[in-house]
Amino acid sequence: MKDYYLILKIPRNASVDDIRRAHRKQVLHYHPDRSIEPNPHKFREIQEAYEVLRDRKKREDYDDRLQVYEEQERRVSEPIHPGPISIWEDFGTIIPDLEEILDHFKRNFFGSPKKVDALKDLNVEFILNLDEAAEGVTIPLDVPLYQPCQPCGGRGGAFPFPCLYCDGKGWVWTKQVIPIHIPAGVRSGTIYQVPLQSLGIRNIYLNIHVRVEP
Repeated sequence: MKDYYLILKIPRNASVDDIRRAHRKQVLHYHPDRSIEPNPHKFREIQEAYEVLRDRKKREDYDDRLQVYEEQERRVSEPIHPGPISIWEDFGTIIPDLEEILDHFKRNFFGSPKKVDALKDLNVEFILNLDEAAEGVTIPLDVPLYQPCQPCGGRGGAFPFPCLYCDGKGWVWTKQVIPIHIPAGVRSGTIYQVPLQSLGIRNIYLNIHVRVEP
């Protein structure tokens, strides 16, 4: 089920004015005719989310369905932070989609990034219980990184024998764990923006949406 709040990048207690402002910002960013990075699929999702959340009755019905869906998901989910959690593997909703964000990641590590490389927001949601919200919590998060393949020196092997370690690509995945500190007394709907420049990622900000559940 789509999370319209994540699509518009707003907290769940957002006002109608907040929804309108967020919609306007997203439309300008992804509009097929106005944006420098047009994305018709994303634009349609934004319009779909706005049409539901701006209407009081539709929003109430949607919130009810979203709550039922998330309660069902929690019944089969394991706790999210006994150890490092992965952006790609442990979250049901990733905004934007995986292929788009991976391509944006790659540009930080291979070749010279474009002089004007628009920042993208990577949005994930942390669900805390009341105790965690009251006391604060630190959640280790795995962030994917690329690095040259050491066995072949980043060359991918020599024709006609590709490097078996990287399958001839010349690069491999690795991970870096970063601690996400959620302070004591955090309120549901809070959004934290985490820059990733320290990992060599200059064109992505990680947005942590906090939701507090009983």
